[in-house]
Amino acid sequence: MKRKITIFLVAAIIFAAGIWTGRGVFYNRLAKNYGFYPTLESTYQQRLGQSVFPLINPLIACEVPNQNVFTKLQPLRERLGQLVDGKNKENTAEQISIYYRDLISGQWLGIAEDEKYIPASLVKVPLLLAYYKYAEYNPEILNKKLTYSSSVDADASQELIKPPTPLERGKEYSVSELLSRMIVYSGNNSHILLDQALDPELQKRVYSDLQIKFPELYGTGTESSFTAKSFATFFRILYNATYLNQEMSEKALELLSQTIFTEGLAAGVPEKITVAHKFGERTVHVNETGEVLYRELHDCGIVYHPKRPYMLCVMTKGKDFTALKQTIREISSQIYDAVQKL
Repeated sequence: MKRKITIFLVAAIIFAAGIWTGRGVFYNRLAKNYGFYPTLESTYQQRLGQSVFPLINPLIACEVPNQNVFTKLQPLRERLGQLVDGKNKENTAEQISIYYRDLISGQWLGIAEDEKYIPASLVKVPLLLAYYKYAEYNPEILNKKLTYSSSVDADASQELIKPPTPLERGKEYSVSELLSRMIVYSGNNSHILLDQALDPELQKRVYSDLQIKFPELYGTGTESSFTAKSFATFFRILYNATYLNQEMSEKALELLSQTIFTEGLAAGVPEKITVAHKFGERTVHVNETGEVLYRELHDCGIVYHPKRPYMLCVMTKGKDFTALKQTIREISSQIYDAVQKL
């Protein structure tokens, strides 16, 4: 009997030692690859909190709030900081915000990532999510026909890209086709038609579920309400399929990978690399003279690097769209080159 107890104790000790050794190897590998392994005390979870099912609380995302713990990203952050400082001194841009996140490790860096900007066409992404969320339970919505009848051409205000073919007054379009035009061409007419056809509470629910402030776009339409970090949440939940189901998350990202705006994030990476993204543009004029007060240009999305896919959101403010596009391209290029070396 004593012999059996002794054998059992020895086996238990060996087992425990194996677990401890394996744990150390696991942590050391993470530290070697990523520079830091976050402890429970340094992370928090973002949960839906409004589930119709009383016994579950779906996970939306996990976060490490202090970017300084990611030591391997600090050299990149310093280089980006120098780039931003240079653009500010040249008056190329008045304001630049960057949020980068490795979608495999969860490591991130930011520069002025909590500064607020006018969302402009970025609001088309949460509207897309609202329709696809509704379609999970009511798939027929995507085939529903909507008639375009507006006498005002909202596409005319688009300065950087316009839909190659305009919507025709009196013609019916399916919701699926309008969603495609809204994302791929950033069509304003399609956006307005889709927005008017959807219960506003369904769209607001997307924002509340993700704990992002709903932008009050109507009236002057110039409220600064989105940050680079907050908007990136929409892409995180699509990549992880933690809000929409897998089918709808894939459909959304497929559309976002087809956008015809290629002068921002996409211009900074090799042509063969897929980028699922959305840009937003806004020009604010001085009412009395019509003079341009400032412009904002944003480009946010997922860069599908073959080994380390990552999320990047760049928001800018200045006077000249050409200079702002160049700024976003340079930031995108610098980050892609850095990821290649990680």
